[in-house]
Amino acid sequence: MWVSIPQCPKTHKAIILWGIMETKITFNTGYTLEFRPVSRVKIAKINLAVIKEFQERDELLDPPTYYTVEPTKSNPEGIKESHNETTLMTDEDKKAWALYENTRIRLKEEQAIRSCKYVLFKGIVTDIEPTEEWLEQERKLGIELSKDKDDLKLEYLYDEILISPKNVGLATSRPLVLGDEGAITDVEVEAVEDTFQGNVEPGADTEEPSSSDETVGQDTKE
Repeated sequence: MWVSIPQCPKTHKAIILWGIMETKITFNTGYTLEFRPVSRVKIAKINLAVIKEFQERDELLDPPTYYTVEPTKSNPEGIKESHNETTLMTDEDKKAWALYENTRIRLKEEQAIRSCKYVLFKGIVTDIEPTEEWLEQERKLGIELSKDKDDLKLEYLYDEILISPKNVGLATSRPLVLGDEGAITDVEVEAVEDTFQGNVEPGADTEEPSSSDETVGQDTKE
């Protein structure tokens, strides 16, 4: 039904109701998923954990260096600078730089994979379970299914529900947006609605909006 509320409380309630609506997305595959906020702080911790693992394996995370001032008796350590693509003079320099770039790519890929798993598992409220039909179809196609339950859910999410890169982007970005803006729950809506009791016009929840009233075109929860 339409809700007619005087301007001041109306504005705040519009934001609240809009926040609830925006927690759900219906994708062009026909599936609807509900989302909740996730923490960017947790993602930062995940990224740091991956860096620590690489460091413990002595992976080349820092660019290789070269001497700008060779060591001498008076300066036995010399002076070193970090290489960049324009300072690679020898085959050894180029080999070290290639190893460094490869390490950085693998680091970013691992960070992205883990962060994406966190966002999707924590940020999706809707229960996602691979159907027997989908599992049987994968087996018939000769596709090896993951033995890890969580990875299998992700495969189902990617292959059956999201499918396109655009949908994956929407599914991973929405929990982050909600986390940035703050999620609105039904309990919070009810609490704020209680504060509006003295400001809502009598019968406003059941009357059609008049031309002089500002309205929120959202259904209210019974």
